[in-house]
Amino acid sequence: MKVFTRFHSNRLNFTTIFFGVLIFLFCFYSGFGQATFTAGSSDAALLTQLQGPGVTLSNATLENGDRPSQVGVFSSGISGANLSVDTGVVLSTGSVAQAFGANGSAPFPSNSGVAATIDAPGAPTYSDPDITAIDPSATRDVVVFSFDVTLDPGNTVLQVAYQFGSEEYPDYVGSQFNDIFGFFVSGGGLPGTQNIAIVPGTSLPVAVNTVNAGFLGCADDATPEDLTNSAQYINNGHSTSSPPCNTNPGPFVMFTEYNGVTNRFVGTLNGLVPGNTYRFKMAIADTGDASLDSAVFVNQISAAATAAVCGGTTIPAGTLAPATGFVADTYVVNPDLSIISNTPGRGYTDAGIGYRMGTPTATTDSDYVLQFSTRLPK
Repeated sequence: MKVFTRFHSNRLNFTTIFFGVLIFLFCFYSGFGQATFTAGSSDAALLTQLQGPGVTLSNATLENGDRPSQVGVFSSGISGANLSVDTGVVLSTGSVAQAFGANGSAPFPSNSGVAATIDAPGAPTYSDPDITAIDPSATRDVVVFSFDVTLDPGNTVLQVAYQFGSEEYPDYVGSQFNDIFGFFVSGGGLPGTQNIAIVPGTSLPVAVNTVNAGFLGCADDATPEDLTNSAQYINNGHSTSSPPCNTNPGPFVMFTEYNGVTNRFVGTLNGLVPGNTYRFKMAIADTGDASLDSAVFVNQISAAATAAVCGGTTIPAGTLAPATGFVADTYVVNPDLSIISNTPGRGYTDAGIGYRMGTPTATTDSDYVLQFSTRLPK
């Protein structure tokens, strides 16, 4: 967490991780401890962790970032940290250890054991054309990892599940310190580059100023923001109003340094060509300055077919098909029916809801992703 003071360009660089987490802090973390993680993963290890069904990943490169500290792989994200992404890759503007460290209420920067700001080694700034197209000041502590994605035959929809977390919450909501990331897809016949890290139901990129607790921080400087997506946001122990500035009173519902984390989102790109190869770039940056870090927890890259339903309507995988108008028809879905929830109003009898992604007790529409469905002949 951050308490009261932000250090700008003349601030001290806090590069040391404080390992002695205070024992009393653990009373705030009911029943979970820490995910398993490895920092400094090779490109091959990162691709192995990202490899999902329906695609082949290859030709990876870490275009920018400090491999030993800023990139890594993780497992037990659900049981160990209470994330909604269980395994995957983490990219951090600070460090991987910070991303899986305890939050707390000790004064900035120690955070009861984990530094809130860790300046990554290397050049102080880096300009990636795709992420700076969203915010020109997104040039600090930048991590860029890219690779090729080749779709299997029959697959036309690319998907990636992820969560974004930041230490900028909540004080810097509405400020220039709008840490941001993107998933940029290009090549394979696409017209330009498309960012699929978008706030669900909007065209907004996922960032501190677009997904937050729904109130302006004490450091608001009139930078444009959206305060309407608080239902997509998880408060990890910070204050619930401002002013005054955040004091992190708890409870801390996740074992991560970040004061706030988004829900699990699924980025989707439709209308791709089976067998084609696309370039996939993940980029994350501290914005405005290098203080207070952020990370993205990425599950898998996968692909699926487009689902054709009755009446000539086509509903792409990765979206929800309302049952309205289709309830009189019979549908069959391709996944094992044992993984489909029997929650009333959802499941294999609903048009367009055929494949569940998420926790075993998923109960909301966001936990359901359509894999494939087809109408049976009458």
